[in-house]
Amino acid sequence: RPGLKTLISVGGWTWSGRFSDVALTQASRAAFADSVVAFVVRYGFDGADIDWEFPTGGGMAGNVERAQDKTNFTLLMATLRQKLDAQGVLDGRHYLLSFAGGAQSFYTNIELDKVSAYVDFATIMTYDMHGPSTSSVKDLNAPLYTPKESTPQYQWSCDAAVALWTGRGFPKAKILMGIPFYGIKFNGVKNAGRGLYQTFASGASIPYDKIVSSYLGNPAYTRYEHPDALVPWLFNGSTFLSYDDAASI
Repeated sequence: RPGLKTLISVGGWTWSGRFSDVALTQASRAAFADSVVAFVVRYGFDGADIDWEFPTGGGMAGNVERAQDKTNFTLLMATLRQKLDAQGVLDGRHYLLSFAGGAQSFYTNIELDKVSAYVDFATIMTYDMHGPSTSSVKDLNAPLYTPKESTPQYQWSCDAAVALWTGRGFPKAKILMGIPFYGIKFNGVKNAGRGLYQTFASGASIPYDKIVSSYLGNPAYTRYEHPDALVPWLFNGSTFLSYDDAASI
């Protein structure tokens, strides 16, 4: 398709364990950047995306973490930019560079204002704000705006995340807001308050095609929409499903 751009993304929740080592020295940063450029050129990508979850901590148990990850992340992105630009001169083109970042405490993990100079854009992971592993009561996966009512846990939203990033010096023109193409399904939810902010027994993510085939249009479930957050949920008295649909998107 004309105009379509593809990037190779490196990292993610399960593959970020050695990023701290990669970013530790100029030699290790250069070796990684050279391998990324070679991979991009060999397979015809338009650039690279770095999904380090997360510099300085907060990622998967067992990940290598260092306090200097904060500054080393900036140095890593600077090295990647330098190497991609050098290859771009040879190829007569511009190679894209981006990264994915968390919507909440991530701003303390990196130098948002400094790293912005080296990337074409960044994706804010504005989802998993209230998942089964992070919340004691049921809440919304990716509220667009922060609910106005008092809630039993922290309040956050896509809007708040974007405002935090821009307030820390990251340019609006370089922000992509991630949208979750999946839902969070909670079981054993207390039948009160339409399921919102209630305790639950278990929960896990659910792919969007499963939501469509098994839950949307199911007469056992009622669709509700939060008037402030502007996102929907489904509830049948014991199962709560937080998701996004065409209207909320």
